[in-house]
Amino acid sequence: MLEVTEYDKILESLLKERIAIRDDVSVRQLHPERSGEEVLAAEIELRTSLESEQRRVGHLQIIQGGVGSGKSLFMERYKQQLQPDAAKARTKWATIDFVGSQLRLGGAEEWLCNRFIQSFQAENPDIDLTDLTVLRGIFSRKIVSRRAGYSMLEAASPTEAQVQRAKDLMEWQDKPEVMAQGLAEYVIGSRHQALVVVMDNVDQLNLEDQLSAFRLTLWFLELTHAFIILQMRDETYERYKDKPPLDTFRTGVVFHISPPRFVDVVKRRLELSIEFLAKEKERQRDRTYAIESGMRIRYSSGELEDF
Repeated sequence: MLEVTEYDKILESLLKERIAIRDDVSVRQLHPERSGEEVLAAEIELRTSLESEQRRVGHLQIIQGGVGSGKSLFMERYKQQLQPDAAKARTKWATIDFVGSQLRLGGAEEWLCNRFIQSFQAENPDIDLTDLTVLRGIFSRKIVSRRAGYSMLEAASPTEAQVQRAKDLMEWQDKPEVMAQGLAEYVIGSRHQALVVVMDNVDQLNLEDQLSAFRLTLWFLELTHAFIILQMRDETYERYKDKPPLDTFRTGVVFHISPPRFVDVVKRRLELSIEFLAKEKERQRDRTYAIESGMRIRYSSGELEDF
């Protein structure tokens, strides 16, 4: 009876997926292949190319699916292997893991900015956030806004002007929101690159925190104008897409990712096992193991492969 119930649950989830994809024209299915994933790649290129009008506005992209459907694995694989070479060369990534986070609006903004800065530095070591030239680029807009004051100090005391510049840089650097905004402007505006930020594992939060994460993401989008990918549980999106705060995204296109069929996973694992055994066969013809009685069983790698 348990087995029948489990099959019913699988069938129900498959039917829900098909209904959601067919009835809602704003939902598009992701199809990751061995060599790439065209749907997400096209969307990132459309929104972040130098010719795009939306490049300096930013974009929120929701990727929904069931818990355990492979959303995080897909994003990591896309970043490392599936994105086109041209996009990889001009895209900077940051991944913010929401696992274990306690989202309370009013304090979560600073937490989010700190996580963004830490992740960006870890994933993009070619941009040293402690380098003076980089910091001047990050805070270039603020430096320009204080140019008149610096000029007046320079005329009175060049040393004092230099000290004031250093103090300002340290003050801005110590403010996570100012640092995050300046970093995004530096990447998108000065370096003319794409900035993609992944809000990871949001689907593992409780309902209240999932909705808080959505509000927080909208705030971060307004701050940075990045291309933001928000991973969300499919049932949460479907139940609350017409209610605040998700109703603000009603005109957007949602991407959906489905878990592979269980039989396909087992088949692929079996194929990998057979490939491994075929290689082992060349190095070791016979294998042995002992049973509880102490008797030793000898068999060849070929026999194990057949089994």
